[in-house]
Amino acid sequence: MGRGGGLYVLTALMFGNRRVDGVELNPTIVNVVRYKFADYAGHIYDDPRVHIFVDDGRNFVAKSSERYDVIQASAVDTWAATAAGAFALSENTLYTQEAFQTYRKHLTPDGILAFSRFIYPGDRYGEALRLVSLGLAAWQADGVSDPRQHLMMVGRMNKKGGNTSYGFVSLLLKNSPFTLAEVEKIEAVNKQLSFAMLYAPFGRGKGVVRDLVMAQDYDAFWRDYPIDITPTTDDRPFFFQMLKLTDIPRLGFRGIFSGEEKLRVVPIATLGTLLMTVTGLVLAFILGPMWLLRRKELKLMRGKNLLFLAYFACLGIGFMMVEVGLIQKFMLFLGHPTYSLAVVLSSLLLSSGIGSFLTRKIEPQRTARFASRTGLGLILLLPLYIVFLPSIIGNFMGLSQWVKVIISLCGLFPMGLLMGTFFPSGIKLLALNQAEPLIPWCWAVNGATSVFASVFAIAVGIQFGMRAELVAGSACYLAATGVLLAFSRAPRQSGFL
Repeated sequence: MGRGGGLYVLTALMFGNRRVDGVELNPTIVNVVRYKFADYAGHIYDDPRVHIFVDDGRNFVAKSSERYDVIQASAVDTWAATAAGAFALSENTLYTQEAFQTYRKHLTPDGILAFSRFIYPGDRYGEALRLVSLGLAAWQADGVSDPRQHLMMVGRMNKKGGNTSYGFVSLLLKNSPFTLAEVEKIEAVNKQLSFAMLYAPFGRGKGVVRDLVMAQDYDAFWRDYPIDITPTTDDRPFFFQMLKLTDIPRLGFRGIFSGEEKLRVVPIATLGTLLMTVTGLVLAFILGPMWLLRRKELKLMRGKNLLFLAYFACLGIGFMMVEVGLIQKFMLFLGHPTYSLAVVLSSLLLSSGIGSFLTRKIEPQRTARFASRTGLGLILLLPLYIVFLPSIIGNFMGLSQWVKVIISLCGLFPMGLLMGTFFPSGIKLLALNQAEPLIPWCWAVNGATSVFASVFAIAVGIQFGMRAELVAGSACYLAATGVLLAFSRAPRQSGFL
């Protein structure tokens, strides 16, 4: 998985493998190796033993009917997007517990899953420990009684100028328990290549990796470790994010910009800074001027006026929380961030636009009752997405791409249709209550909360998981529906209250 220039394909051929399937997400890389630099690369992608596929690695494995002797991913992904603060695209569903369980199902009885990652000074063996945690959790979830017998990890620290600069670790997870002969063979290879045995069965290993594997209580070990090394899941697939927003006060200003954990802290600090910046800009350039320059009839804000503002604020936050959460969720199902962004946005915007258009036929006097019933339908529908979406993604991920796109569009359309009715219904209620001067306020509040929620949703996802984003969006629509119910049961009054 992630074959790039073909180094590991060449390695697999060197060791005599009769068939090698290589999966690369970027078609440009494949074309460069196959055509432009074919002579330099030895035409390895044209070798009859080699089959190269342009796809997401996990999606390819899920769709495959093959069982492999080795499934390998060596240093797939870099820190580039994460370190730059590109949190919306830093999810990585290759490194989750559910992904490891998928790989295991496609291994032969004695097959091996091999994952390699980097470690750095001050890194606290973060990626190595998280890989180990993933392996232990995945094999245990599949019913393996003692996953420690199925796991090995080796590593090597490289030195540059006399100082340790970085290291490389490789995790081996075998479908069946490792034998003593296999462990001794790996030990001999390690000695030859100056690698260290960090953990292996039969009492081998040393350091914090061995401490984790041999811990009596994994939950306690994860809880007490200085960074977050718990197994990542499809709901929270941020493998490279081992700090949370709540860790920033503990680290302090100096720790963020000058500590050993700077590489990990800067992205999460960037997100916290962005959240505060967006909040400040929304207050300074949208809500602030609207308040200072408000019309005379809006000087006294109370009663229904405040309810209207709260209603449109809930819509702004709720829509973005649901939208961002679904984009992140469907990234796994559709296999690429671009596909998820295009499909989810187009489906939600089109369906919500149609839902908004259909409200034109609703008489103003019936708006509150109609909208409240629509709201009740939505708050019943959203929990179904939260509960059943993971199983749908898991069961249908192996289908062809066009079928998955059609399933996504059809599944998202009803929710977008219902969400689209809320905003125009609110505008109609403003007109019905002779509160037209509030319309600019409501537009401003809705726009401001939408901008804020676009960043806030990502922060919630990293901190609590993507399901929490959908739950928060559902809570906002529940509150908005409560406002509609209040209006549907109250007698209509004129003017501002």
